[in-house]
Amino acid sequence: MESFVNLSPVALGVVIFGIVLLMAFIRYIESQRLSKKYPDDEIILASFGVTWFGQESKIDKPIRKTGAIALVKNGIYYRSRFSGLETFIPGNSIKTIGTTDFFCDKPLNDTVVQIAFKNDEGELDRMAFRIPSPAKWILLLQKTLLNK
Repeated sequence: MESFVNLSPVALGVVIFGIVLLMAFIRYIESQRLSKKYPDDEIILASFGVTWFGQESKIDKPIRKTGAIALVKNGIYYRSRFSGLETFIPGNSIKTIGTTDFFCDKPLNDTVVQIAFKNDEGELDRMAFRIPSPAKWILLLQKTLLNK
């Protein structure tokens, strides 16, 4: 740790630049994955660095997976960054969209966007996401998928 603290300013700049470059590369890969899955005219809004907390009917406590989310014309698509986990919520199955700070009866210590929908078994289920600019997402989700 001491050697990291005593880095020259040039070496510290190179380390910081490398981190920024890595973040840009990861975002580029995520945007390419979205583009391969959906054509550009199909994607209404996309965000990167989104945390997915899971699907309430399939887990006991919130999980945290980081990835990209896209609002497409017929629903919401999420893909995790590293594990390759994909999930899709059809627009016609969505019942409510709002915010919460609890998921799976556990406090999250943050306000997240929750989406209540009918799952494949026809039961009411929820997913929660921490999305940059949540107010913009909620407004657009309601306008696009709930016709409000």
